[in-house]
Amino acid sequence: MADISAARLNNLQARIEAIMGNGAGQNGYGETISSYQVSSGTVIQANDINSIYADIVRARVHQVGVSPPEIQQLISTRLALCYAVLKARKVNRFNARSFA
Repeated sequence: MADISAARLNNLQARIEAIMGNGAGQNGYGETISSYQVSSGTVIQANDINSIYADIVRARVHQVGVSPPEIQQLISTRLALCYAVLKARKVNRFNARSFA
């Protein structure tokens, strides 16, 4: 897995904030931002990335007016896959116990 530096995350967050937030002059949607800057040297966590992702999705919804269906489809597919894996593990665990 690739490491994401605090500097790269902060650069992306600043660009999103300039577009989604108040911006300057004619720029900025004036929306509330859920992402945030992180301290230099910080280990980037999933929550840091997820908050930026949420802002990007809000920007898209602001532009096109609806939640993108491909995102909903991806979420549904991943949930179905996770359910299938968990169900298979439960069945396999049950079968393993019955042979012991």
